[in-house]
Amino acid sequence: MARKTIAETAREVLAEEGLCAVSWGDGILGAIATRAGMASGHPLAVMERVLAALGRAPDLFEPGRLQGHDRSGRLRTVRTFRLRTMGAAAATDHST
Repeated sequence: MARKTIAETAREVLAEEGLCAVSWGDGILGAIATRAGMASGHPLAVMERVLAALGRAPDLFEPGRLQGHDRSGRLRTVRTFRLRTMGAAAATDHST
């Protein structure tokens, strides 16, 4: 059995939790990293590695941006990834 990718693991974890998207700063990113067997490290670095892996899986996740404010009130934009539905993945498949 082939080892699952981080993106495949993220899809499973999100489904188990009943979530359809994940963003920078979400605690679920740590759970995804642990389940994927990623080496531990600084939590910010782990979040970045998981999000980078989701960005390399356009067949599973649709990238986006969220705008909000940090705790000092400054505007902040963070990366977010939404699970693709099977219909959306098929609609964007240009291999045929």
